Amino acid sequence: ISVVVFGLHFPALRLILAAGWLRFVVRRDLKFPRLNSIDKVFLFWALSNAIIFTILWRDLGAATNRLGFLWTTLGSYFLARLLIRNKADMVLSIKVLAIVITVIASAMSFEHVTQHNVFSILGAPELSNVRDGSIRAKGPFAHSIIAGTIGAMLMPAFVGLWWQGKRNRSEE
Repeated sequence: ISVVVFGLHFPALRLILAAGWLRFVVRRDLKFPRLNSIDKVFLFWALSNAIIFTILWRDLGAATNRLGFLWTTLGSYFLARLLIRNKADMVLSIKVLAIVITVIASAMSFEHVTQHNVFSILGAPELSNVRDGSIRAKGPFAHSIIAGTIGAMLMPAFVGLWWQGKRNRSEE
């Protein structure tokens, strides 16, 4: 799903980001935390990426592309920094992600067995890719590699959440 205005593309993620930032502006709730070293490195990386890409291609389209990139990356990162304010918010975020990923993983398991992508009702391709005779489930993701990468990157957070819960129960 994407909205195009004057030739500029606004995919669903960018629209959701705009709504999230609008919430803070309307509520005047912009108490931004002090930038830490990770924030500064992320900001430097994103700006460097945009500048170098634009210089490399020397094209208005490249500059427009990188402005979208900056909105998506910096908008997502700093909105998350505003929304996740403490350890309790982080734990809640991981718990919600665990539930969402469990639903997605179940649907992808079904897809792996049947080659039918349940997320096709939301616009994903109906049939899965097959490589070397093996079905490559991708669920709601653009590619099966991205699906696997997301799962692999979230696994340490889920294990940490499980471990923390186990420790807390043993201390009671």
